[in-house]
Amino acid sequence: MSFIYVKGIYEFLIKDIDHKLTILSPVDVIWAYMMISAVVALTLSIPLIAYQIWKYVSPDMKSEVSITLSRIINRKKITPINTEPLKN
Repeated sequence: MSFIYVKGIYEFLIKDIDHKLTILSPVDVIWAYMMISAVVALTLSIPLIAYQIWKYVSPDMKSEVSITLSRIINRKKITPINTEPLKN
């Protein structure tokens, strides 16, 4: 899907460059378009992939691990479960 918009993305990326980009062969144009398309596709796919992995892994986790991971993911401050001082 991102290959459809790759020309617009390419023009957006080079609009602030003062000099022209050097392309030595026709393959370089195709390579640049494919790389831009791949990076955009990967960037847009990562949240969905992470969600699918989380939904696959989360049912088998123990509740303590699940709570800890959800706190890390939500960027909340992690507080210790037991706040009493250690006794020797």
